[in-house]
Amino acid sequence: MKTPFPFLAALCAALVLFPAAADPPQSGGSVSDFAGVLDAGDKARLESLADEVRRTTGAQIAVVSVKSVAPYGGLEEYAAALFNRWGIGRREKDDGVLLILTLEERDVRIETGYGLEGALPDSLCGRILDREVLPELREGRYSTGLLRGAQAIAAVIAKENGLDPASLGLEEETVNAGENREGQRGSALGNVIFITLSMVFFILIPLTFRRRRRGPGSRPGGFGPGGYGGTFRSGGGFSGGGGFGGGRSGGGGASRGF
Repeated sequence: MKTPFPFLAALCAALVLFPAAADPPQSGGSVSDFAGVLDAGDKARLESLADEVRRTTGAQIAVVSVKSVAPYGGLEEYAAALFNRWGIGRREKDDGVLLILTLEERDVRIETGYGLEGALPDSLCGRILDREVLPELREGRYSTGLLRGAQAIAAVIAKENGLDPASLGLEEETVNAGENREGQRGSALGNVIFITLSMVFFILIPLTFRRRRRGPGSRPGGFGPGGYGGTFRSGGGFSGGGGFGGGRSGGGGASRGF
């Protein structure tokens, strides 16, 4: 059976036009402004910050803006693909982090490598976006929003490595914008846990021993070990170098629309 010429023509056109759109672009370095939203000063500051973080901690920050993530299903899928294609972070540490904005879909995301999921859990990534990035993006100040987000990320990485964020040239007000509030909430949670444990030890445990002493008719009680855990997701995408170290996405992070 002969293949109709129109079908062959359409197939050839698809092969020519769509591969470039299907794969994320090649890396433009630590700062890739494909959407043209960064002003020259902020771009220089971002590049300097990323270089300093890499020099002092080994971790790698990439800041990216794109016009659209089509034909991907959304920014989360696109970010994981781009992260793995570029290999952000060191191969043996997976200590990369991607801050990415898409104009057409009006979304922004922080994507973390496996090695930084402890320092930058999903909840903290969300707070950085909410407090540092979104207020600027919603006012059309994309350049400032990306800069403030990258600064907050850099501060977390610095502290994780035992460094003073001020050594990276970061302003204290920007770095600690949401940290004190979080610390207060952490203290309140600690108080609740302390009170609960006190009730367990001083009320429930004595009652348990009393029931045991009453004889075999009573039902024994006990307490098992517990702990806190997190969910780690595996990110998909492309492998290959992009001027970084061959790190992988852990699939963690946070996304927000603006």
